[in-house]
Amino acid sequence: MAIACVTSWLENGRPYDQGVILYQEYGKNFILKSLFATGYSNFNSQKLTEELRLINDQTIADPAPSTLYVKSLKTEVFEKINHAALPEDLQKENILKGELYRQAGKLKKQLEFMKSPEARSTAIKAILANFEQIDKIWAKLDYFQQTGKKMREPEIFEEKIESHAFLLKRRNNLRTYITKIKKEISDMDPQDPQTVKKIDKHNSYLNELLQVEALLEGKE
Repeated sequence: MAIACVTSWLENGRPYDQGVILYQEYGKNFILKSLFATGYSNFNSQKLTEELRLINDQTIADPAPSTLYVKSLKTEVFEKINHAALPEDLQKENILKGELYRQAGKLKKQLEFMKSPEARSTAIKAILANFEQIDKIWAKLDYFQQTGKKMREPEIFEEKIESHAFLLKRRNNLRTYITKIKKEISDMDPQDPQTVKKIDKHNSYLNELLQVEALLEGKE
């Protein structure tokens, strides 16, 4: 059986931001999720349409899983993260992850009742921001599950970063880097290993930019 909201999207104009949200929910390729979140481009839009159409076609073709399979799958998912075994700070992030999922779900349900494009755009950006934070939390949890250690946060700032002039210059440089790398990604094959590296670099720059802007706000 086809996915009703995906079918509706495919048949009604295919607005890019809504498609990104649908792929975040139904898509499985983390690389493509990161690629689509970089923003609209002709390549991204065409690829997003192809992937959602493929998901819909496969949903129609694939038989529904048996009750036994669904039960075993749920057990595997719930056993993957042993909440009690996590350090206290990761337990808090695991709880936050669930709250971010719920917030994104509520906003998604409200989208069809929003009358202004501005309200929908704000809600979509909030949903995407939630999923970006969720992905970061999952990375920390997976790393702990695999190594038994906490992921080390990147240390990108030195003492000189306290300078307001340095922060302004770094912010401008990061914005330039992000714009340039987004264009490069849009022209690349999503399956190319170099694309993965570019996306990782884009996300690293974006994370640093958010930190720099937070520091600048604190100085104003």
